[in-house]
Amino acid sequence: YGLVKAGGKLYATNGRLWEKDLNDTKWKPVPFLDGQDKRIDSLAASNTCVFACVSGDGVYKYTAGTTSSQKESNTDKAQAVVQMSDGKVVLQCALGDEKTTPSDADERLLGGGQGYLVTSKGFYTLPGSASCEVISETKDVTCKAEAPILASACDGSNTYILTKDKVYCRYTNGSGSTPTTWCDVEHKVSEPLALAVFKNKGETFLLVGGQQGYGEIKIATASGSSSSSSCVPLTAENVHATTGWGANCSTPEGSAEQYRSTIGRWAVSGIYVIKKGTSGGRKKRSTSTDCERPDLYVAVGDTNDTYTGLWKFDTATNTWNRE
Repeated sequence: YGLVKAGGKLYATNGRLWEKDLNDTKWKPVPFLDGQDKRIDSLAASNTCVFACVSGDGVYKYTAGTTSSQKESNTDKAQAVVQMSDGKVVLQCALGDEKTTPSDADERLLGGGQGYLVTSKGFYTLPGSASCEVISETKDVTCKAEAPILASACDGSNTYILTKDKVYCRYTNGSGSTPTTWCDVEHKVSEPLALAVFKNKGETFLLVGGQQGYGEIKIATASGSSSSSSCVPLTAENVHATTGWGANCSTPEGSAEQYRSTIGRWAVSGIYVIKKGTSGGRKKRSTSTDCERPDLYVAVGDTNDTYTGLWKFDTATNTWNRE
């Protein structure tokens, strides 16, 4: 699965491409790569364009309102397309291609931003002159996260890394010249699979998808916690094995029972947080985008196909519903 926002629409894939308006409830299939026997493996977006990767075949660009597929040049060996926190799109390619990321054949690109990349084997810093054609990376030996790294996320100032037992944090602040200070905390989620940042009413939470639903870590706020010499505090008292423990968390406390009977029963393999635009149809409580509850989607898997798929938390009814 994959879900991205491009322009005023959302795009998702379960092998083919689907779209809907931000405020709509129904997904429509996009006549993109139809009849070509191609399965989309990953998605990324840049402005109004969507990039779909068909592993081993190439990356195809889709622009809203068109039906033709445009294959990007020099992408024949692309294995994945990944959205960076700074808005750029990076390809992971097989060895031998002129566009490359960390070179181990079994190393997966997970995310990154200005000045850094995160893979399944480590955290890499990039030179300031890194171009979009060739990435030359240096592994950060101060990162104590043990491979395999499962997922990464960024809140604009800090980068978070998910492993089997812990979440690690490093202060990045959108710059490659970062300190080497790391902090970590145990996340209490069984068989973790996914990581995302959720901001609501000025508070920040890490969502950790796992074997049964997802857990949450509230990011501590303290004077000087996001300075050039330290990372954001990750403290054990702010770690929750499941959501639904407070009014501002991703599933509010009043919706906890419905969550436990649905999402909390199944494996959550993907978490997608979509900020509402200024034309989102609901009056904003503040001029800060971090003060309005964003839309939250999760990809769940279950032995019963009735439940497998994309689910959304409906902020109007405060319930989880299958898309």
